[in-house]
Amino acid sequence: MKIAPSILNAPLDNLEKLLEELKDAYMIHLDVMDGVFVKNISFGKHFCEEIKRLSKLPLDIHLMVENPVDHLKDFLNLSPKFITVHIESNDVKKSIELIKKNGVGVGLAFNPETPIDQVKMFIKDVDLVLVMTVNPGFGGQKFIEKCLSKVDFLQLLKKENNFIVEVDGGVDDSNLNYCRDRGVDVSVVGSYLYKLKNKSEWLKANK
Repeated sequence: MKIAPSILNAPLDNLEKLLEELKDAYMIHLDVMDGVFVKNISFGKHFCEEIKRLSKLPLDIHLMVENPVDHLKDFLNLSPKFITVHIESNDVKKSIELIKKNGVGVGLAFNPETPIDQVKMFIKDVDLVLVMTVNPGFGGQKFIEKCLSKVDFLQLLKKENNFIVEVDGGVDDSNLNYCRDRGVDVSVVGSYLYKLKNKSEWLKANK
């Protein structure tokens, strides 16, 4: 299992130093929030551009926005590894088409209360399925263990479809191995990682 650090709750006083500490991660997870789909507002394309400039790691852009089509152009220009939109957002089909058209990996996210079987409508078009293990909008929440039943369902679909399973929210050392054992491919880790004295060593140990 690979680790994608989330920048949402990271200390940003020295961004260059932070990204150097994260260099052994799989990719950088960027939560873009519009204050509508979720109550919080995080950051936009200019901050993501700065991350791309300072880091060699691929970008994993997670759009927690009501109307992703309105935002896609800004982030497609960054050539990220993945852009993930929420199945609960508007114009999901059109968003997926635009992402694919631009040669970027398509991610589809599911909130904790959203039935995972809805993924079947888009399973042939997605490269990553993101299972939210907290309610989206704020970092530092407690991991919702029951969400891992969605991972079990996705494992069945992976037998005939090629996609990555990612979890996001509340991941730490108390549940990391559990995620790994259930077949999660990528875990997004945020608040827990930034409390560690040696982030680099932890990432190397979990590479």
